[in-house]
Amino acid sequence: EAGKPLDVCVPTGNFGNILAAWYAKQIGTPLYLALRKHENRVLTDFINTGSYDISDREFVLTPSPSMDILVSSNVERQLFELTGRNAEAIATWMEELKANKSFTVELNPFKLQADFKSDSVDSETCLSTIKEVLDEHNYLIDPHTAVAYKVAERLHGENPVLIVSTAHWAKFGENVYRALHSIAPDQPLPES
Repeated sequence: EAGKPLDVCVPTGNFGNILAAWYAKQIGTPLYLALRKHENRVLTDFINTGSYDISDREFVLTPSPSMDILVSSNVERQLFELTGRNAEAIATWMEELKANKSFTVELNPFKLQADFKSDSVDSETCLSTIKEVLDEHNYLIDPHTAVAYKVAERLHGENPVLIVSTAHWAKFGENVYRALHSIAPDQPLPES
């Protein structure tokens, strides 16, 4: 519909594509951004709580390896913009992250939740979503897009949703094979 905001759903680990969409929103594109994460859900927790904490997190290898990131380099760029380009605040938070493996921002002045919604998907759900989308839409998606697709279903509101697919399924053939043959993410593939 013309003039209606569009929700943009981005699978991300390093916050780059979602930051680009945020810049598009700032110049007038009517977007509501929805950030997607999975087991390595530090970004989801950060958006929802204002605390970026990797001190007690185990790094998990998932079917969506481009999202397997605990320290997202583009978060500091986003915070730079949300703080009115306050380089001193960003430097302090990055020092805290380096020294303590965590930092916390006040949600009020930065309004993270005003522009972003975020949720996560586990590996099993990621793989089952690949099969679900193929069965329902005759379209094969990669594991990153599957994360975005599933959480978009969970958080979908009244606006139309654009799911940003950031990779081709063939780059992740082993996990797509697992998905299509109902093989658990931690199980080996059959020998040929």
